[in-house]
Amino acid sequence: MNTSDKDINRLTKKILKEGMVEPSPDLSLKIMDLIMQEEPLKVPEVKKVKLHSGMPPFMIVGIIIAYLVVFAGLLMFVGQLPAGNASHMLGGLKEKLPFILTMAVIAGSLIFYSTLDKVLALRY
Repeated sequence: MNTSDKDINRLTKKILKEGMVEPSPDLSLKIMDLIMQEEPLKVPEVKKVKLHSGMPPFMIVGIIIAYLVVFAGLLMFVGQLPAGNASHMLGGLKEKLPFILTMAVIAGSLIFYSTLDKVLALRY
Protein backbone atom coordinates (compact mmCIF):
# COMPACT_ATOMS: atom_id res chain seq x y z
CA MET A 1 0.00 0.00 0.00
CA ASN A 2 1.75 3.07 -1.27
CA THR A 3 0.19 6.23 0.00
CA SER A 4 1.71 9.63 0.28
CA ASP A 5 2.18 11.69 3.44
CA LYS A 6 -0.73 13.88 2.41
CA ASP A 7 -3.06 10.91 2.33
CA ILE A 8 -1.84 9.77 5.77
CA ASN A 9 -2.38 13.24 7.21
CA ARG A 10 -5.84 13.47 5.67
CA LEU A 11 -6.88 10.06 7.02
CA THR A 12 -5.50 10.90 10.48
CA LYS A 13 -7.44 14.16 10.62
CA LYS A 14 -10.61 12.39 9.51
CA ILE A 15 -10.26 9.71 12.19
CA LEU A 16 -9.59 12.32 14.89
CA LYS A 17 -12.60 14.41 13.87
CA GLU A 18 -14.87 11.39 14.02
CA GLY A 19 -13.58 10.43 17.49
CA MET A 20 -13.74 13.90 19.05
CA VAL A 21 -16.78 14.96 20.96
CA GLU A 22 -17.57 18.66 21.20
CA PRO A 23 -18.09 19.72 24.81
CA SER A 24 -21.37 21.29 25.67
CA PRO A 25 -21.39 25.04 26.34
CA ASP A 26 -22.60 24.36 29.88
CA LEU A 27 -19.38 22.50 30.71
CA SER A 28 -17.35 25.64 31.33
CA LEU A 29 -20.14 27.02 33.53
CA LYS A 30 -20.20 23.78 35.54
CA ILE A 31 -16.42 23.87 35.99
CA MET A 32 -16.50 27.49 37.13
CA ASP A 33 -19.34 26.70 39.53
CA LEU A 34 -17.31 23.86 41.07
CA ILE A 35 -14.29 26.13 41.44
CA MET A 36 -16.37 28.80 43.17
CA GLN A 37 -17.86 26.23 45.58
CA GLU A 38 -14.45 25.03 46.74
CA GLU A 39 -12.97 26.61 49.83
CA PRO A 40 -9.92 28.75 49.23
CA LEU A 41 -6.59 27.36 50.29
CA LYS A 42 -5.84 28.09 53.93
CA VAL A 43 -2.51 29.72 54.59
CA PRO A 44 -1.03 28.35 57.80
CA GLU A 45 -0.36 30.92 60.50
CA VAL A 46 3.22 31.36 61.55
CA LYS A 47 3.45 31.93 65.28
CA LYS A 48 6.34 33.90 66.65
CA VAL A 49 8.60 32.00 68.97
CA LYS A 50 9.01 33.70 72.30
CA LEU A 51 12.39 33.40 73.90
CA HIS A 52 12.38 33.21 77.65
CA SER A 53 15.51 34.89 78.91
CA GLY A 54 16.71 34.48 82.45
CA MET A 55 16.48 38.19 83.26
CA PRO A 56 14.61 41.02 81.59
CA PRO A 57 16.74 43.84 80.13
CA PHE A 58 15.63 46.32 82.80
CA MET A 59 16.88 44.01 85.54
CA ILE A 60 20.27 43.75 83.87
CA VAL A 61 20.51 47.56 83.59
CA GLY A 62 19.54 47.78 87.25
CA ILE A 63 22.32 45.36 88.20
CA ILE A 64 24.84 47.47 86.28
CA ILE A 65 23.66 50.62 88.05
CA ALA A 66 23.86 48.86 91.43
CA TYR A 67 27.38 47.71 90.55
CA LEU A 68 28.42 51.29 89.78
CA VAL A 69 26.81 52.59 93.01
CA VAL A 70 28.71 49.99 95.07
CA PHE A 71 31.94 50.93 93.30
CA ALA A 72 31.33 54.65 94.01
CA GLY A 73 30.51 53.85 97.66
CA LEU A 74 33.74 51.87 97.97
CA LEU A 75 35.70 54.81 96.60
CA MET A 76 33.99 57.19 99.04
CA PHE A 77 34.74 54.81 101.94
CA VAL A 78 38.39 54.58 100.93
CA GLY A 79 38.54 58.39 100.73
CA GLN A 80 37.31 58.76 104.35
CA LEU A 81 39.96 56.50 105.87
CA PRO A 82 42.88 58.08 107.76
CA ALA A 83 45.64 59.54 105.58
CA GLY A 84 48.12 56.69 105.92
CA ASN A 85 45.73 53.84 105.10
CA ALA A 86 43.85 55.75 102.39
CA SER A 87 46.95 56.74 100.46
CA HIS A 88 48.28 53.19 100.61
CA MET A 89 44.92 51.75 99.41
CA LEU A 90 44.55 54.40 96.71
CA GLY A 91 48.08 53.69 95.49
CA GLY A 92 47.24 49.98 95.15
CA LEU A 93 43.92 50.88 93.51
CA LYS A 94 45.69 53.11 90.96
CA GLU A 95 47.93 50.23 89.94
CA LYS A 96 44.98 47.88 89.45
CA LEU A 97 42.56 50.45 87.99
CA PRO A 98 43.24 49.58 84.30
CA PHE A 99 42.61 45.89 85.02
CA ILE A 100 39.44 46.64 87.00
CA LEU A 101 38.09 48.96 84.29
CA THR A 102 38.92 46.42 81.56
CA MET A 103 37.03 43.67 83.40
CA ALA A 104 34.10 46.03 84.03
CA VAL A 105 33.93 46.97 80.34
CA ILE A 106 34.12 43.31 79.23
CA ALA A 107 31.39 42.21 81.67
CA GLY A 108 29.18 45.19 80.81
CA SER A 109 29.52 44.71 77.06
CA LEU A 110 28.83 40.98 77.40
CA ILE A 111 25.62 41.68 79.30
CA PHE A 112 24.64 44.49 76.92
CA TYR A 113 25.17 42.57 73.69
CA SER A 114 23.54 39.36 74.93
CA THR A 115 20.48 41.37 76.00
CA LEU A 116 20.46 43.27 72.71
CA ASP A 117 20.59 39.97 70.82
CA LYS A 118 17.59 38.63 72.74
CA VAL A 119 15.60 41.84 72.23
CA LEU A 120 16.28 41.85 68.48
CA ALA A 121 15.43 38.15 68.21
CA LEU A 122 12.05 38.82 69.84
CA ARG A 123 11.39 41.80 67.58
CA TYR A 124 12.29 40.15 64.27
